[in-house]
Amino acid sequence: MATTPRTSAAGHTLPGSKLRRVTEHIQAHLDQDLTLAHLGAVVYMSPYHFARRFQHSTGLPPHRFVVRERIDRAVMLLAAPALSIAHISQVVGFCTPSHFSTTRQLASNEVAVTRRPATQTVGAKTWPTSFP
Repeated sequence: MATTPRTSAAGHTLPGSKLRRVTEHIQAHLDQDLTLAHLGAVVYMSPYHFARRFQHSTGLPPHRFVVRERIDRAVMLLAAPALSIAHISQVVGFCTPSHFSTTRQLASNEVAVTRRPATQTVGAKTWPTSFP
Protein backbone atom coordinates (compact mmCIF):
# COMPACT_ATOMS: atom_id res chain seq x y z
CA MET A 1 0.00 0.00 0.00
CA ALA A 2 1.56 3.27 -1.08
CA THR A 3 1.55 6.20 1.28
CA THR A 4 -0.58 9.02 -0.05
CA PRO A 5 -1.36 12.41 1.48
CA ARG A 6 -4.46 10.86 3.10
CA THR A 7 -2.70 7.84 4.57
CA SER A 8 0.11 7.63 7.06
CA ALA A 9 3.27 5.59 7.19
CA ALA A 10 2.70 5.05 10.93
CA GLY A 11 1.21 1.60 10.29
CA HIS A 12 4.38 0.65 8.44
CA THR A 13 6.83 1.39 11.26
CA LEU A 14 7.99 -0.73 14.16
CA PRO A 15 6.36 0.10 17.49
CA GLY A 16 8.74 1.94 19.80
CA SER A 17 9.23 -1.01 22.14
CA LYS A 18 10.15 -3.36 19.28
CA LEU A 19 12.47 -0.81 17.71
CA ARG A 20 14.19 -0.28 21.06
CA ARG A 21 14.47 -4.05 21.64
CA VAL A 22 16.06 -4.73 18.25
CA THR A 23 18.46 -1.76 18.39
CA GLU A 24 19.59 -2.79 21.88
CA HIS A 25 20.06 -6.34 20.60
CA ILE A 26 22.13 -5.07 17.66
CA GLN A 27 24.36 -3.00 19.94
CA ALA A 28 24.84 -5.90 22.36
CA HIS A 29 25.68 -8.43 19.63
CA LEU A 30 27.75 -6.49 17.10
CA ASP A 31 30.40 -9.21 17.12
CA GLN A 32 27.91 -11.80 15.83
CA ASP A 33 26.39 -12.47 12.42
CA LEU A 34 23.16 -10.44 12.48
CA THR A 35 20.92 -11.76 9.70
CA LEU A 36 17.47 -10.48 8.81
CA ALA A 37 15.98 -13.75 10.06
CA HIS A 38 17.75 -13.37 13.40
CA LEU A 39 16.79 -9.71 13.85
CA GLY A 40 13.21 -10.40 12.80
CA ALA A 41 13.00 -13.22 15.34
CA VAL A 42 14.03 -10.79 18.10
CA VAL A 43 10.79 -8.87 17.50
CA TYR A 44 8.71 -11.90 16.38
CA MET A 45 8.40 -10.85 12.73
CA SER A 46 9.21 -12.40 9.38
CA PRO A 47 12.45 -11.14 7.80
CA TYR A 48 10.51 -9.41 5.01
CA HIS A 49 8.14 -7.47 7.26
CA PHE A 50 10.88 -6.69 9.74
CA ALA A 51 13.14 -5.23 7.03
CA ARG A 52 10.38 -3.03 5.61
CA ARG A 53 9.19 -1.73 8.97
CA PHE A 54 12.73 -1.23 10.28
CA GLN A 55 13.61 0.87 7.24
CA HIS A 56 10.45 2.96 7.62
CA SER A 57 11.28 3.49 11.30
CA THR A 58 14.97 4.35 11.01
CA GLY A 59 15.37 5.52 7.43
CA LEU A 60 18.05 2.85 6.90
CA PRO A 61 17.88 -0.77 5.81
CA PRO A 62 18.83 -3.15 8.65
CA HIS A 63 22.21 -4.09 7.13
CA ARG A 64 23.27 -0.47 6.69
CA PHE A 65 22.13 0.30 10.25
CA VAL A 66 24.21 -2.60 11.61
CA VAL A 67 27.28 -1.53 9.61
CA ARG A 68 26.96 2.04 10.90
CA GLU A 69 26.62 0.80 14.47
CA ARG A 70 29.74 -1.33 14.01
CA ILE A 71 31.70 1.58 12.61
CA ASP A 72 30.53 3.93 15.37
CA ARG A 73 31.60 1.41 18.03
CA ALA A 74 34.95 0.88 16.30
CA VAL A 75 35.61 4.63 16.15
CA MET A 76 35.01 4.83 19.91
CA LEU A 77 37.38 1.90 20.49
CA LEU A 78 40.05 3.42 18.23
CA ALA A 79 40.40 6.23 20.76
CA ALA A 80 42.05 3.71 23.10
CA PRO A 81 45.65 3.40 21.84
CA ALA A 82 46.17 0.08 23.65
CA LEU A 83 43.82 -1.82 21.33
CA SER A 84 45.01 -3.01 17.93
CA ILE A 85 42.96 -2.52 14.78
CA ALA A 86 42.82 -6.30 14.35
CA HIS A 87 41.30 -6.69 17.83
CA ILE A 88 38.84 -3.83 17.29
CA SER A 89 37.69 -5.22 13.94
CA GLN A 90 37.05 -8.59 15.56
CA VAL A 91 35.18 -7.06 18.53
CA VAL A 92 32.78 -5.15 16.29
CA GLY A 93 32.08 -8.06 13.94
CA PHE A 94 34.29 -7.56 10.90
CA CYS A 95 36.02 -10.66 9.50
CA THR A 96 39.38 -9.00 8.93
CA PRO A 97 41.03 -5.64 9.62
CA SER A 98 41.03 -5.06 5.86
CA HIS A 99 37.26 -5.54 5.69
CA PHE A 100 36.82 -3.09 8.56
CA SER A 101 39.08 -0.51 6.93
CA THR A 102 37.37 -0.76 3.55
CA THR A 103 33.89 -0.56 5.04
CA ARG A 104 34.87 2.40 7.21
CA GLN A 105 36.24 4.27 4.20
CA LEU A 106 33.13 3.56 2.13
CA ALA A 107 30.82 4.61 4.95
CA SER A 108 32.62 7.90 5.49
CA ASN A 109 32.84 8.69 1.76
CA GLU A 110 36.64 8.77 1.86
CA VAL A 111 36.81 6.60 -1.24
CA ALA A 112 36.00 8.51 -4.40
CA VAL A 113 33.54 6.65 -6.57
CA THR A 114 33.99 7.31 -10.25
CA ARG A 115 31.37 6.55 -12.83
CA ARG A 116 31.95 5.48 -16.37
CA PRO A 117 30.56 7.91 -18.96
CA ALA A 118 27.26 6.92 -20.58
CA THR A 119 28.84 6.94 -24.03
CA GLN A 120 32.22 5.92 -25.30
CA THR A 121 33.91 7.42 -28.35
CA VAL A 122 35.76 4.98 -30.58
CA GLY A 123 37.26 6.58 -33.67
CA ALA A 124 34.67 8.93 -35.11
CA LYS A 125 31.63 7.05 -33.71
CA THR A 126 30.02 7.35 -30.30
CA TRP A 127 28.65 4.12 -28.82
CA PRO A 128 26.50 3.67 -25.72
CA THR A 129 28.31 1.74 -23.00
CA SER A 130 25.10 0.09 -21.83
CA PHE A 131 21.94 -0.89 -23.55
CA PRO A 132 18.42 -0.56 -22.13
